[in-house]
Amino acid sequence: GPAGTVEWENCERCAGAAQIRCLGHVRIEPGSVVPMGSNVSITCVSALDCPWASLSILLNLTAPEGPPRLLNSSAAQLQLRGFRLPFSIITCLARCPNSYWNEVVCGTELWAGYPPDPPANLSCAIPERSGSLACTWDAGQPTLLHTNYSLHLTQTAQEDVFPTGSPVPLSVLNGSSRYLAWVQASNALGTARSAPQHLDLQQLGTPVAHTVPCAGTTVGSPPTTTIRWRQRTELQDVRCEERHKAVGAAEWQVRWH
Repeated sequence: GPAGTVEWENCERCAGAAQIRCLGHVRIEPGSVVPMGSNVSITCVSALDCPWASLSILLNLTAPEGPPRLLNSSAAQLQLRGFRLPFSIITCLARCPNSYWNEVVCGTELWAGYPPDPPANLSCAIPERSGSLACTWDAGQPTLLHTNYSLHLTQTAQEDVFPTGSPVPLSVLNGSSRYLAWVQASNALGTARSAPQHLDLQQLGTPVAHTVPCAGTTVGSPPTTTIRWRQRTELQDVRCEERHKAVGAAEWQVRWH
């Protein structure tokens, strides 16, 4: 079909356990993925050998308000104003004049959502003993669509791109410690990227968390609480922050060790 449309013709499609053999085609304009709130046009063209069949177009197996407009003896069109359903299954049915049965002409899917926001608050760290770079960010508002995120690391003229489903092993980097990093988000409606951020891998190490095997309070006036912990990090110049407050108190008391 023309650009920006979705068209199935003389096709077979598996939907779950059912197999549909198309007897015509369904076209969606401006496309199968639209911005939320768009006006959408759905056209059904029947290839059944019975002119002036009764055509109906269903959204999620339910008839929308108002029947489709008949275009000719084998085609009908449904106009949806301000479409706001994130996902719909579109089904076109035809009933020949001398039949009580509807036949499936064809079907397709319609998605509505948003382009991605630029990822924000990019933060990266190298947890001790992990051997990998882990990054987090704020994705912004939900897109309601399948959206891909990728981490980009550049150094001089070289750019490496990594999927964001898992940390980046340091072994795959070229041994340098300084990079320019950003996150790119993309879906069917657009692409956005975070502000670039300078990374120095030598400054990103985070220590293994200490374990606190016990804490006890002595009976006295005033009572004394003792906290013991086991240091597990092998990094140098690491300090521990201790926080405590009385039940119901608004502020934490902070001490460094």
